[in-house]
Amino acid sequence: MINQKFALNPEVQLEPLELMLILSKFGLSEGRFISRLPDGWRQQVIQEFEKRNLGTIEVVRIKRHLQSLKERCGILNVSIAYKEELSWLKNAFHAKTKGLIDDIISDDINHGLSAKDIIDSDSLRECRDTKITWTADEMIKVAMPLLSFSEEIYIVDRFIKLRSSEPDGYVAFFKKLIQATQSKKTKLIIYCAQEVFNQTNSEKIFREKISPLLSSRQSIEFFLLPDHAAPHERFIISIKGGIYFDKGFHSSIDSSERHMVGYYSKSAHEQQWKDFVENRSSLKIEKHIKIPG
Repeated sequence: MINQKFALNPEVQLEPLELMLILSKFGLSEGRFISRLPDGWRQQVIQEFEKRNLGTIEVVRIKRHLQSLKERCGILNVSIAYKEELSWLKNAFHAKTKGLIDDIISDDINHGLSAKDIIDSDSLRECRDTKITWTADEMIKVAMPLLSFSEEIYIVDRFIKLRSSEPDGYVAFFKKLIQATQSKKTKLIIYCAQEVFNQTNSEKIFREKISPLLSSRQSIEFFLLPDHAAPHERFIISIKGGIYFDKGFHSSIDSSERHMVGYYSKSAHEQQWKDFVENRSSLKIEKHIKIPG
């Protein structure tokens, strides 16, 4: 299951190395996350280790690993009020019953996973890829961790073409994408094949149906590539990470249609970033379309 969210008790009794091994299992490229429960979770973890008088070097290492977890986008907010009058475990259990987290990592194995078990037996399920219903809602939902952490987002799909008569398709996907990123500054950069894009009045349809939805903080750019140069992979990347979409972004209203999505490994993300961002000047761009908010 992709995008699993875990609550890790900041008071769990771990050795520094054990904590570091656990944190290494979280982040965008792993497809699983630590929930920020409570808001000051990182600082609470540091304070717990400082109480043990471990020495400056060990505390600095812990801070570095927590910072690395943040940089890997491994910490997500939990949209639930933390009640100070309750224990951490009761707050976490309440979040789990609300469906806001998937599991709890604590010393109390009766209410979740043991931290030591995770290290020893790798109890965490594989989270890097999964099959989803191929609707615009589900595609955006699965991409939300990446979208929420990113300001400049690259979308690659050689088959993009818009039809105004479709109740689903690419129009539905782009509408949901814009809606999901309206609350922050966002630049969407889209690569697709010019030949396919021009089979319909895609630019006209986009300007009529999609661009009016853009906020003043959003913008979209299209880079149309020659058909032979457009890749067959379909994916979303940012500097933070990337997700591949097996069948591209043409959404369906058929709830039985399911396809694979998954996070890129660190090395795969770096290659895509190099090809489409760092080396963009080497791509043969047939047409560049800018649509401001």
